[in-house]
This record gives sequence, structure tokens and C-alpha cells, in this order.
Amino acid sequence: MLACMDGAAVNNPVSYGRIHDCDVLKYNGEYYIAGTGLNGDMLRSRDLESWGERKPVFSWSNSWHTAVDPLAPDDDIHAGHIRYINGTFHYYTQLGDYITHATSSHIWGPYIEPVDSIFGERIDAEAFQDEDGLLYFHATRFQGGNQNHARPMTDPWTLAPSIPLTLTGYTLQIYGGGGWEGDTTINEGPKIIKYRSNYYMLYAAYHTQDPDYSIGCVEATGPMGFHNAGKYPAAVCTRTVPAPGKPEITHIGQPWVVDGLNGFEKWMGYFAVTTADGRTERIDRMHFFDRTLFVDGPTDRYTPGYHPGPAKPQLLNIFPVADGPLSTWDWTEQTTGAWAVSNEEAVQGNQGAWALITVNRDVAANYLVEANLRFSETQDGEDKAGVLAYYQDASNFVLVGFNRVLDEWYVHVKEAGADTTYSGSYGGSMDYDVYHKIRVVKNGNQFDVRIDDMIPPNHSTISTSFPGEGIPGIYTDHAAAAFDGIIYTIGWDEYDSGVTGWSGNVNGIPEVGSWSVGTNGITMADGTGHTFKGDLMLEYEFAAQIYKEGATEGRMGFYAVAVDTNNYMTAVIDLATDELVVGGFKEGMALTEQSVGVGDATDYNIRVVKLADRVIFFVDGEEMLTVNEVYGAAQVGLSVAGMSARFNGIMAYRTEPAEFPVSWDKTDIGSVGFPGTAGFSDNALYMSGSGVGIGGWDDGFTFAHMDASEDWE
Repeated sequence: MLACMDGAAVNNPVSYGRIHDCDVLKYNGEYYIAGTGLNGDMLRSRDLESWGERKPVFSWSNSWHTAVDPLAPDDDIHAGHIRYINGTFHYYTQLGDYITHATSSHIWGPYIEPVDSIFGERIDAEAFQDEDGLLYFHATRFQGGNQNHARPMTDPWTLAPSIPLTLTGYTLQIYGGGGWEGDTTINEGPKIIKYRSNYYMLYAAYHTQDPDYSIGCVEATGPMGFHNAGKYPAAVCTRTVPAPGKPEITHIGQPWVVDGLNGFEKWMGYFAVTTADGRTERIDRMHFFDRTLFVDGPTDRYTPGYHPGPAKPQLLNIFPVADGPLSTWDWTEQTTGAWAVSNEEAVQGNQGAWALITVNRDVAANYLVEANLRFSETQDGEDKAGVLAYYQDASNFVLVGFNRVLDEWYVHVKEAGADTTYSGSYGGSMDYDVYHKIRVVKNGNQFDVRIDDMIPPNHSTISTSFPGEGIPGIYTDHAAAAFDGIIYTIGWDEYDSGVTGWSGNVNGIPEVGSWSVGTNGITMADGTGHTFKGDLMLEYEFAAQIYKEGATEGRMGFYAVAVDTNNYMTAVIDLATDELVVGGFKEGMALTEQSVGVGDATDYNIRVVKLADRVIFFVDGEEMLTVNEVYGAAQVGLSVAGMSARFNGIMAYRTEPAEFPVSWDKTDIGSVGFPGTAGFSDNALYMSGSGVGIGGWDDGFTFAHMDASEDWE
């Protein structure tokens, strides 16, 4: 029996005790956290919310640092940062006012300092690797206050130029004061990400003991280009006004960022303080309004509204099961191989086989597939393995993988039996015996590839004749290989000239109007029209930034739900009245139109969450309306009436859980706020629900169960 009572809010805080100044690494589908208060230990999580497993990984040993307490020297280990590069885990952490560097070949360590010298100045280290593979060292240094500096790295072991104890080589990036920061002299805790071609530094301002300690953001066009001029005018995560009788969240800082479970979402972690929980780690969802970063936080278990935890993909395999056959619930064998689960990996051990398996999930035209792989046996002739990016049949597929013999990554496209290949050489830099991550996003007929989160050599987006549905998987070609951390999520994330695939609705709503894709997204010019996209999804999120083009003010927005001509829901901004207006049809009957005021602007971000029993609408991150209507599986659409409008930064992904095992069932017991959900992935049940719980005279919860008779355990 499994019971769940709450699924509408992140389970914040995600840690208890004084754990702070942390960093998180996602490796092979699991999450590892290091930081202050762990004293050289790491914790592991499979969902970003539950951190249960803890192991010691690092104990410093050098001549340049003196322990504050000789009886507890590892209490000095603060503000850890973790990076995985080509088989080596790098742990940058603070000892006193300087940074040391330790390495290991295993995520659980032990981490050893390779040299007996200070690595860099001074605190809050961040080694950022750009998509071109170049590395940059960011840290907080003390010069009339706490300031964030940066310098290039020659490799993960070496700063460039290697003069760690002088000003030479460091570039001042941002410093405290001005705007929302007031007269503080403190900017610290840099965290760098790149998204939609933009660079972002999240940082903390004010003193860590100040309740106004908050997280800000600064944008740049490159990792060395951050300056105060690029700072946002307001903090992106700051202290809240609490609900009556609930604790205030204060002292918010030291951000970290990681991809969510489904590969599309991004989550920001940070520490904060409440009178109820003390100083703890928390997570909140990051959104992007085209390219403007927005954090839906701080939240906790008391925060009203819809703030769900990390969405799960349609398939998630990290193989935490006993050795044995690969699950036929998750996988379908297309060609014969020796597939099995061994040591919590999926392995194919027959080096003489062309072995190909596909995920046992719904086919789709737009999706993300990601797998980590390593070659598990000595090279013996033709050695290839990778991700099956698309499979229709034996004459129509796309492979993205490694050719160990030629020391290259490659793409093999077979269209109607005709073969086309693309490749790029690694020039001896790639270690094929260790794990590497291959990520492929199929957006219509376009396939985009990242390897270890970098653009592989000689890569450009691959165009094919496969705009329609297919299914991904993994493969080996005369090689033995191990796979781990495999995800499959239906959806897409597109922007600028990469917007593609918009047309008529699959169930008969025609495309109307003149739609064109340019360097800044998709535009509907001068008139009224709509266009549609996507696989039919029962539950999903859909968001885009919408810009007014020209002087005319009409309506611009979404088909939030597009089933067919008799079943749809629209959500548009009426620029004449500055309102969000929601309407539509259900079984041929018009819905009562609802509206709510929004600010007077020329561009808006609209986000739609379709659940099994309702549709929730957000504008610029604020929850505005909920419509309690039930629709079947639907596409999404863009809509313009009486004006010109442009759409960019368009993301949609399916959130409904994978099909439940036939031997299990799910029931809502008593009075619940919304119907519970239950899904199955990686031999685990995932649930959400609502209600008052179990106890007293009235119960309300979601209940997962199976029938059993006679004797059972």
C-alpha cells in the first residue's frame, strides 16, 4: 500500500539541519549534493526532494591549511562544488579563506588533493564549462567587500595563467551595491548557466546573517562578460510575506542550478532560514520568459497555489534493481542482443551483435531522450554504441553514438533504406571506458545533439524526413556497453529560428493566417489566425513569451487545449482591456468566458498547466485562473486576433505519469481536493494526491493497491 496526501507544492525544505552553501551534480540520472555542514560527505537523491543516502567522500590533507578544531578538521570543509569531466569527478571546496581541489574516479570518492597547494581565491568556487568545452573559474574574492571574479582555466586542474595568489589573471565581474542591493558591499556565491544562447550568473547579495540576504541575477553574452550593468532590477528570490500563522522565509542565498528529472525543467536550489526549520536547503522551479530568468520561489509546504515538485519523464531508468533481465515493462527488443541489468546498469554483453531496443512508451513526434553510456569491454574491431534517437522500422531510424575505433561521435540516418552519416573526431581526447551523456532532442524533423552537455565536434542541427511519430531507445553495434540514467520525455523547447512544426490541428482545426518563422521566433502578421503543434497529451505544461508587433491592439495568446473543433480552450491577452481572457468550447457548448486583469505591457509570458480535471493559467509567473473542466488528450496552439504578434521561447512537455501496472490500481478515498495520480517507472510507483490524510472520523487520500488472495507477503 502507498498513500499520498499532497501533490500541489514542492516538499520544501528538502533538507534539515545546517546544510548550506551547497552544489548539486546530476550524474547518471541521480543527484549528489555537497556543501557546508556535511563535513566532506555527500548525499544522494533520485528526485531532488528526498536526500537520504549519505557517505563520506573527502577529508583534506595538505600543509597550507590549519584546522580550526584539530579534533574535527573536516568541519572546515565549506561550500563544495562538483564537476564531472571525462571520467574524473572534480571537487572544489573552501578551506578557510582559500579553495582546494580534489579528484576521484568515482562519484562517492575518495577525493584526493592532487597537489599540496592552494588552488584559488577565495570562497564559493564554480568551474563553469561552456558548450564549446572551455572552462572558466568563478569565485568570490575580498576587495573592499565580497566580489565575484573569474578567470579562464587551462583544464580542470589548472587556472590560466596559473598564478593563484595574486591579482593577475582574475577579472572583476560584479560587486555589491545599487538598486535593490542598497549599500551592501557583498556579492558572493556565483552560479553560472547557459540557456537559449544567454549566460546567467545567479549570486547572493547582503550578508549571510542579514534577513534580506537574497539571490540576484545578471546576464551576459559570455562567461567572462558579467558586469553590474547586466544585473536584474530586482532580486529573483527574496524574503516573503508569510501566510497568517506561517513562518517567514528569510536569509536566502548560495544558489545552485540543476536539470530536473524530465530534462526540460531547471531547478534552483538555495539555503534559507525559517523559525520553524532553521537553515535548510530548498528547491524552486526556474522559468524563462523567452530569455528573462524567473524563479517561482521561495516556496514551502505552506505556500498557496500550484507549485509542484519536479515533473517526471515518461521513462526514467536508473536500474536500482537486482541483477536479471531488462524489464519488458520499459523496453522492447527490436534486434537480438544479450541485454540485462547488472550492478544497477543496463548492459549488452554480446560483442558480435547488432543489438537495438526501444522504450516501451507512447510514440511521439517531439521528445527528449537522454542516456549515459560507457564501453564495458576491450575494443575488438567494430565498436559502436549510443542512443537510438528515432525508430520507425528497420529501414527508417536515426542513431547518435560513439565509434570507438575511429575515435568519433557520429549520426547515422537511414531514410527509406538510404543511409546518410555525419561525424566529428575527438582527436584522442575522449575516454570511452567511462560514462558520457548523450542527449538528443527531436523537434519535428530536426534532431539536436549534446554530448556531456557540450556541442560535439562538427555538429549542426540534423534535418531529416521524419517529422512524425517515432520512438527512441539505445543500441550497440558489435560492442559491449553499459547504460544508465536513461530518460524519455515527450515535448519540445524551441526559440528563435529553431521554432518549427506549427500547422493545422491533427483532429481537424485548420491553420489560419500568415505565420512565419524568423530569427526571433514565429510571427502572425496583421490579422487573425491560429496554428497548432504537438503530440496529443492528457496532462502537460505549455509556455511562451508573446510580443505585440506593431501599433494595433487586439488579442494574442494560446489555444491552451486543442482537441478538435468542438472541444478547445483559449487563453488570450486582450491588449485593449489589459485582461487575460479564457473561453472555448466543451462538447460543442460554449464555455462561460472568464477574465482577470493583467498589467499594461507589450509582451507577456503565458503558462498553461493542463491536469486531468482542470486547467491552470499563469501570466508572468503569477497564477491567475483555474478552470475546472475535463478535456481529453490535446495539442496546443498559438492564437492572434486583429493584430500582429510574435511568439518565442516556446516550451511544452507531457507531465502525465507512465501507465500504471495492470496488477495495481489507484483509488481516491474520501474527500480530496483534486484526483490523485499514480505512475510507474524504473520498477517504482510515483504518486500525487490530496486530502486531509488518515485519522479521525474522516479520511482523505489517494490509495494505490492490488488485489490479493490466499497467502501473500
